[in-house]
Formats: sequence, structure tokens, C-alpha cells
Amino acid sequence: MAVWFSHCHLYFQPAMQIQLLKRSEIDVEKWDALVESYGNGFPYSFSWYLDIVAQKQWSALIADDYSTILPFCWNRKFGIPQIYQPFFTQQLGIISNQTISQEDFQEFLEAIPSKYWRVQISFNFKNQYEHQNFRERANHCLPLSHSFEEIQKKFSKSLKRNLKRAKELGVKIKEPLSVEEHLIHFQKEMAIKKVNLSNSQIEILQQLLTTCIEKKKGLIKTAYSQNGEVLSSTFLLDSPTRIINLIVWSNLKGKQQSATHYLLSEIMRANANQDKVFDFEGSNIPTIADFNRKYGAENEAYLLYEKWKFPINLIK
Repeated sequence: MAVWFSHCHLYFQPAMQIQLLKRSEIDVEKWDALVESYGNGFPYSFSWYLDIVAQKQWSALIADDYSTILPFCWNRKFGIPQIYQPFFTQQLGIISNQTISQEDFQEFLEAIPSKYWRVQISFNFKNQYEHQNFRERANHCLPLSHSFEEIQKKFSKSLKRNLKRAKELGVKIKEPLSVEEHLIHFQKEMAIKKVNLSNSQIEILQQLLTTCIEKKKGLIKTAYSQNGEVLSSTFLLDSPTRIINLIVWSNLKGKQQSATHYLLSEIMRANANQDKVFDFEGSNIPTIADFNRKYGAENEAYLLYEKWKFPINLIK
């Protein structure tokens, strides 16, 4: 509770009135209106997005008639209830139409139900608070507000060589793949990397991508070889202020022809001179971070909150 003096009078700022609501109790119209107005360009906190990625297993802390919200997704791991960060949902955290102080933030943390043995929430980049349970995570972004000629000046020498090779080999952006085709290729390329996606994960992704496209919040862009072979494809989340490179893949021929480099560059070209950022959606993995930095991307860090009730991470 904030306290201050003015003209010898003592004033108290009342504590936020925080409610815990189940998904079925949430006013979706008020919720989505706040998310839309927040202005960080992320779709992750929309009710429909959370419904898909968490299969409607999410709740929220809500203050002052939806002026401030904190969604969290929950499930059970080895029979133990936990709050977790869902698949393909990089940042959630506090969303508000007013300034949230460190004290307010602490009140939200204290309002998280104690029944969860593990709590993991990625707070969005606007939530720059202090807490011993925070770990900084990297997210690389490139502003698109300049001309493409200006944007290109930040490209590394190796990226420029790759783009030149792609052009010489005739790589082109043509008809986008369907959601089903995009995910079939993605699943195949992930399996080559020894990452096997479950059927339920693929079903969630198919529903997510389809819904985003229907709501005009997402689109697919695909690169082809000179002979018409599919080389690389990406699914982008699109908002007025941010383009998020959510699911990108390249096959072996695509890598040999620098198709992904060219694909992303052309997306940047098409969106230059707009008040947007291109969001690479990561990463703390050095090889991915190096790839992102070749475009001149800078780190827009966010904070991951993790708390365990166990003395050691027994269920990690």
C-alpha cells in the first residue's frame, strides 16, 4: 500500500482488489479489449489464443474490473498441479491500462494460489520488475520503421553473401503452403533434429494456425527453388506493431540455397517503413541468437518467473 503526505494530510492508496477467476467466469469481451489496447503486439494473452494452447485450462488474476490482468495456465505433471508456460506462447505476464508498481506486482505474485507446487510464468518485456525468482530470457527484435535500404545496412557480411547466393539460385517467394502442409514439413524437419512432436501438439498447432489466419492475426510465407520445389516456410503472427516469426523450417535444399535467410529478408522488405518490429522469438540458444543478430536484431529481454514448493526440482 502506497502512503504519501500532502499539505499535512496523510493519504493512502488502497491496495488493488485482485480476484481469482476460472476461465468460465471471465468476461471475454472485457478481457480481449484490454489485451488489444495494451500495445505490446503479442497475441498470446487473447482468450482465444489461451483457449487453444492451454486447452481452456487457464485461470487469471484480475484487478479493478479488468484494468489489470495476469493469466496463467495450469495442468498436472506426475499428478502434481503446476502453472506452466504453454507451447508456442513466449510471453504472458501482467497486462494493464495503468502503471503497475513494484508493490502492485508483488501483490499479484502473492495472489497466485498456493496449491500449485511449481509456478512458471514468462512475463512480457514491459513487466520489468525485481524478484529473486526471475531469470532473464533473450528475445531478438529488429525495428522496421526505416526504409529497407537502411535496414539492410545492419545485415552482416555473411548474411549479405547468403542473400546474394539465394538470388543467384533463383529462390522466390510464391504461393504459401496450407496449414497442413506447413506442419507436415515442420514435423519432418523437427524429427531430423531428434525433436518428436506428439499428435496432441500437432493438433493444437493446427488449430492455432488456422484460427490465427481466420482472425487475420497470422499468415504463412513460403520460399521455392527455381524449379518450384518447396525450400523453406514460416508462420508469422501479425499485429499492427509486431511480426512474430513463430514457426519456421527449412529442408536440406533450403539450407543449401539460403532460403530462410532470403524468406525473412523479403518479409522485412515488404514491411519496411512501418511502425513495426520483426520479432525472431528468441533465443538463449547461441546458434539461434547468432542467426538473429546477422540481421542486426537487438535483445528485447523478458523475465521468466519460476518458483518451487519443493526444496529441489523433483518434477523438472
